[in-house]
Amino acid sequence: MNVDVSWVIERSEALIATGRHEHATAVVMEALARDPESALLHGQHSRVLSAAGLWPEALDASRRSVELAPHEPLSWYWLAASLAGSKDLPGAESAARKVVDLSSGEWAEGLQLLAASLVDQGGEERLLEAERLILKTMELSPQDADYLCMASGIARALGKHDDAGIYIRAGLAIDPLHTDLLLMHAQSTVRPFAGRIRTLVELLHLDPHKSEAHENLAAEYWRIRERVQRSWWILCVFDSFLLMWVPQAAYVVIVTIAWLALILLPWINRDARRALPQGYARRMKRRYPAAAWTGRIAIGASVSTPFLLFALYGDHGQILGNVLVSAVLVLAAVAYGAFRWLGIEARRNSSEGSGLRPQGLEVPLGDAAQEMTATTIFVLAFGGLLGCLGLGGPQPAAAGIFLLTASAGCVWWWIAMHFAFPVRKLLEPPSVQWGLFALIGISSALLLAFIVAGISFVVGHDFALIPLSARRDAR
Repeated sequence: MNVDVSWVIERSEALIATGRHEHATAVVMEALARDPESALLHGQHSRVLSAAGLWPEALDASRRSVELAPHEPLSWYWLAASLAGSKDLPGAESAARKVVDLSSGEWAEGLQLLAASLVDQGGEERLLEAERLILKTMELSPQDADYLCMASGIARALGKHDDAGIYIRAGLAIDPLHTDLLLMHAQSTVRPFAGRIRTLVELLHLDPHKSEAHENLAAEYWRIRERVQRSWWILCVFDSFLLMWVPQAAYVVIVTIAWLALILLPWINRDARRALPQGYARRMKRRYPAAAWTGRIAIGASVSTPFLLFALYGDHGQILGNVLVSAVLVLAAVAYGAFRWLGIEARRNSSEGSGLRPQGLEVPLGDAAQEMTATTIFVLAFGGLLGCLGLGGPQPAAAGIFLLTASAGCVWWWIAMHFAFPVRKLLEPPSVQWGLFALIGISSALLLAFIVAGISFVVGHDFALIPLSARRDAR
């Protein structure tokens, strides 16, 4: 019996677009009952089942389509798509290559499908081939923003960030409301905080249910908070360094000046904070109260140090002031480390709740790796040297406080690497696995050594008065 296949395809696609997958399946099944030997109908059946996430059934339907029309590129296209959905990536690549061969490499959608299967498998060689394919696709369909979006993703994966930006701008010139391009535009780390946030807010106005946009907006919020908290932790490290060498009178003045300078931080972040939706920061603090309170404790402890010394200033209170300030500095560093860890946990939980592995997870992972490297350099090049110098200085016990303050604020990335982002997941690219593993191992050993050394220095030495100028013999 004759069936209007084009009408069936158009009708089922319209139903898929509105999320009515069962109705779309019913339309196709009714047509198949009348024409069970139609390869196109079996292929469309695979398409409908794929849209509903029924991958095994979609795979069976696409295979039947290939059996009926083994020389039809569209049949192999549906087979490749269903294999990709079934996580058979090598099989998807093989089927996609068949699509390209049968279409003589002149069908844009077939080229794009093969490029996607290569990207899914990863590896530099596959990415380079995917780049060549997507460039050919763009030649065939220069006004298709979807292909420019994919080209941008491939370029970014290859580290060609300038090219990625060019593709994004070109795609947005064609389709200014393309949500995926807007999302990629918002993820560009070379753009300022405020610009990325404004793009995300615009995107959420277009598609309020886009999970990746919500996750990236949360990531921008955490970046702003982390930027502020990190500055206060660095102030604590600086304070603990001063504690080793500077008399209390000078200490109060210097730390107060540094503290006042950090009050300008909210002003520096003003544009980014204003770009956030109204009330967004308050909602995030209510949603993650533990992170909010650890952040407050870290800043509050940092601010209190000059006031403590000033309140206890005098010959009978200076040693007690040193002890209390040391405890507060270590507390502030621990609170900062807890804040960073809770921030990563909040973002990870949000991402897992959406059922995706979005860019929002890759951002803290990248931040953690970069900060891990910076931490290693700091501890190795400066921490040990300054700690040893402080041990022979006028306040040996403060050398231990310095080591504890520096290391306690860095432990968060070690926890993240071993629990939120297990090391084994970072060792997949063979070219970097041993270097990364060695870096993580060395950094972990250094942090442990500095914590142990810091505790030993504090336990093994008493706090003393640091006299002004020539009164060194007071020790």
